[in-house]
Amino acid sequence: MIGRSVERRALPREVINLPALLSFVGINGVHSCVVRDINAFGACLSTPYYMFASELDLSFNGFCATFTCRVVWRRANLSGVAFVLRRRTWTSERKGRDCRYPAA
Repeated sequence: MIGRSVERRALPREVINLPALLSFVGINGVHSCVVRDINAFGACLSTPYYMFASELDLSFNGFCATFTCRVVWRRANLSGVAFVLRRRTWTSERKGRDCRYPAA
């Protein structure tokens, strides 16, 4: 008989299953994912590939706002990430974009 693992998170996660975009340092372009669940400290991401990166930017709104993340665990196409507090600077890609409205 296989038992369930003990919940070790400080806060329970909220299941959201929302599409999002990932950006990796040194890799051009953005990559799609599904954020399966989330809390104030991190999230579980589902991607169509194994994620080799150890740090990434996560966005729900076309990179008008991002969450910098550190990968904590990986299992096949699932990854657990922790949110990293870091001051972000505007890139030329974001300058001039009106982030009050969804990207077209």
